[in-house]
Amino acid sequence: MNRRKPAPGSGRDPHIEMAWSDLLPAGWEPKAVLHALGIDKVEALDDADPRMMALMRRWRLAWDQAPVNASLAGQQISLAGFLAPLAQDAAGVHEGLLVPHHGSCIHAPPPPANQVVRLVLAKPASGFRTMDAVWARGVLRTRRASSSLGVAGYRLEATLLVHYAVGPR
Repeated sequence: MNRRKPAPGSGRDPHIEMAWSDLLPAGWEPKAVLHALGIDKVEALDDADPRMMALMRRWRLAWDQAPVNASLAGQQISLAGFLAPLAQDAAGVHEGLLVPHHGSCIHAPPPPANQVVRLVLAKPASGFRTMDAVWARGVLRTRRASSSLGVAGYRLEATLLVHYAVGPR
C-alpha cells in the first residue's frame, strides 16, 4: 500500500490519505483483463453489432468482479474523488458512489469495482451535486454492492464529506 501523509491533526488523526491506485490489489492489471477478453484485437464494430454487445457484456462482468485490496479492510482513510449521489433528500446526500474520474458512472461506463467506493454517510451532507469533486473520510470496508450506476468493491462508512480543496483537509 502506498501510504500517504496522515490527514489533519498530525499524529492524533488516524486517517491515511489514499490514492486510487492504493485500492488496486497487487498484481491486478486492468490492461491484462482487457487483453484476455480480446478487446485489444477488436476491429471497429458498430455498437448494435451482436458481437460488440457480447464483448461489452463480458467486459462489464470482468469489471464488476474486479478484485479488491483486502489489506485495506478496516483502515481509516481520506480519499478524493467525484460524487455520484444514490440517496438524497432535503437534508442532503445519505449515500453515493465515489469514483476517480469525472463522468464515471454517469456519462461513461463505470470503472472496475475496485475503483468504485460506495459512500454511506453517518449524517446527511448538504450542498453537493452530481460529480462534485470531494474529499471523503471514514472507515473503508471491502464490501461489494451493486447500484443502478455500477458495482462498488468498497464501502466507506463516511464521517466527513467536504468539497475538494488542495491543501490540508
